[in-house]
Amino acid sequence: MITTTFDKLIILFFIFALLPAHANKEENQLNILSVHSYHQDYPWTLLQYNAFKKQLTTNLHAYRLNFVTEYLDTKHISPSEIYQKTFLQYNNTKYINHPPDIIYVTDDNALSFMTSKNMAFTSEVPIIFSGINNLKLDKSHVQRPLMGVYEYKNIQDSISLAKKIQPDLSRIIFLGDGGTTDIAIKENIKKNSNKKDDIEIIYLSNSKLDTLIHHLDSTHKCNII
Repeated sequence: MITTTFDKLIILFFIFALLPAHANKEENQLNILSVHSYHQDYPWTLLQYNAFKKQLTTNLHAYRLNFVTEYLDTKHISPSEIYQKTFLQYNNTKYINHPPDIIYVTDDNALSFMTSKNMAFTSEVPIIFSGINNLKLDKSHVQRPLMGVYEYKNIQDSISLAKKIQPDLSRIIFLGDGGTTDIAIKENIKKNSNKKDDIEIIYLSNSKLDTLIHHLDSTHKCNII
């Protein structure tokens, strides 16, 4: 199973290889821009971000690390075309004259934004990612170093475990918020659900919690994982 932890140091090996070309020569400063899909204090995001910073501060003693953070807040704002253009313009204006040495992103929305061809200041800046659910990530259009850690949802094992816990299980409902990550997980569910013909798979998705709860309430006699 692929996790979002940085304990295995794969990210550090990547950074060490990049330092000679991208580190700020002045005072050995390394400028790191972190762009999160969700708010930086969102527990899932914060866990990854803290682990990332801990590994760098622990192992890069020769560099003065300067961390800067931006976030899209796509839990509350739909990543529409207009919003994307606005965010890209904001970042291009803010960082065009002093681009970071390395960009770190969490989750699919942030990675999609930061690999956009319209992101002028990042044309050669390496990108490190974590929490990406799109296992078929297309890197063909990205003309810069791109590497990271995927988040793999083992749907089949989760269904098998639920079946062991409740042998008479006949229905499972998966809940999602309709976002980019949710869509990727849904594809994984569709791919694996046909392997359990004795269990009915129901997928409910909506960006509004009240609406999602209403749909859930209308589905009776169900089991949820």
